[in-house]
Amino acid sequence: MSPLTERGTAREAPPVIDSGEGHLAPHEVKGRATAGAMLIGVRAATTQTLAFAGNVILARLLVPDDFGAVAFGATLVTVAGFLSDGGLGVALIRRTDAPSIDDLRALLGLQLLTSTALAAITIVAGVFVGHVGLVAAVMALSLPFVAARASSTVLLERRLLYRPLVIAEFVESLTYYLWAIPAVLVGFGVWGLASGAVVRSVVATAVLIRLSPAGWIGARLNFGRLRSLLGFGARFQARGVVALIRDEGLNLGIAAVAGLSVLGIWSLAARVMQVPFLVFSALLRVSYPAMSRLNRSGSELRVTVENLAAMTSLLAVAVLAPLAGVADALIPAVFGGRWAAAAEIITWASVGLIFSGPISVACSGYLYATNDPRTPLRATAANGAVWLVIALALIRTVGPAAVGIGWLVASLTEALIFSRTVKSRLGARLFRVCLVPACLALPTALSARTLEISVGGGLGGAIVGALFGGAVYLALVLLFARRSVGLLAAAVRRAHAHWRPPEAVQA
Repeated sequence: MSPLTERGTAREAPPVIDSGEGHLAPHEVKGRATAGAMLIGVRAATTQTLAFAGNVILARLLVPDDFGAVAFGATLVTVAGFLSDGGLGVALIRRTDAPSIDDLRALLGLQLLTSTALAAITIVAGVFVGHVGLVAAVMALSLPFVAARASSTVLLERRLLYRPLVIAEFVESLTYYLWAIPAVLVGFGVWGLASGAVVRSVVATAVLIRLSPAGWIGARLNFGRLRSLLGFGARFQARGVVALIRDEGLNLGIAAVAGLSVLGIWSLAARVMQVPFLVFSALLRVSYPAMSRLNRSGSELRVTVENLAAMTSLLAVAVLAPLAGVADALIPAVFGGRWAAAAEIITWASVGLIFSGPISVACSGYLYATNDPRTPLRATAANGAVWLVIALALIRTVGPAAVGIGWLVASLTEALIFSRTVKSRLGARLFRVCLVPACLALPTALSARTLEISVGGGLGGAIVGALFGGAVYLALVLLFARRSVGLLAAAVRRAHAHWRPPEAVQA
């Protein structure tokens, strides 16, 4: 029997979807959050590998213009999806009371209305733009299907049950390539990719709704039920808007000041940096619902925030320091000599992210959970302003490295804003807890670089150097960062103890 039951009369409170979600002890919350982060990290690594293999095949079947058309369409669909969300689902995740059926139906109704309207606008505009517009129009058909996941996502995020979400996301990626590659092979060309965006959304949404504890609950327009969530949702979305302006402003500024060649180098460096961002994105995704849950239970959050920063710092340096050490050899060996300048961006950016990544992960979830979306917005705005000013001021003098230098200073600025705010509220000292792993980054990177040079450079030298740097880092953290290692080991044990088998999501 579905846990959703239409019980009660018009005079009673709307039925609430609970299934025991209010009875999680702090250790259960942390265990589920850690298990979720591990699942998300594995899924991200798997889908990145799948995407790389799929794109290698598609690149041999299509011309760059086809990829450009799909990239343009994907950008429009991403922006439209962002606008249609409104941050209301995030507000429901934070709310103390469990959402009622009417809340979720109202959320779903609004999401479907706005996404359908934006899809219609994109389709109509695409007809008049030409080939690229038509590709975007086909891809825009996916928007209502993505919006249909809203209520299921809220329920699963509130309960910190990430297995269904991860399964649906992996199925989405797999479906895309299983559809797109055969479609291109039989002659559909770019339309195979465009239609694949729709097919994957339909399949992934169906899978997620099937795995959701509520199933399909239907949609209903009821703006009154969501009015109280609009303020938080708008402030939450504002950070995304600022980040979008920053990213696009940086791209346009680099192209205008330094030309398309430098823009291409920056684009490649940004893609490479998605690898260490797998760590941050997985932890960022679970930190907000976990902090919301702990805050609702009255837990003391200072230790939780500090421990999360310490563990994230330990993991971040393990990836970033070896990468920075061998980037000069790795980038030319993999992508060719003409891309060598991207290594400078990666090295500078890695230094900044060693501090800003862990602090942002720890602080963002806490601040959103305690009804403060303004500080993350302020931090992102400062990050963007500093990055743009430094990068564009130096790029003619120092070349592409200016983008990395700007990223470094911007990251430290963002980390300072976050840490000062959280210190004033909780007394947490986040720079201090990140200091030991950060100090170990230098000998790790130097070890990786030294062995890479002694081996003779190239791809083999980069791989051997990175592995050696990782081994050196492991030895150093066991000597000088035992507390952080102990925290990470305890988190893994909690995740194992609270692992949820697939049938548990139906409980």
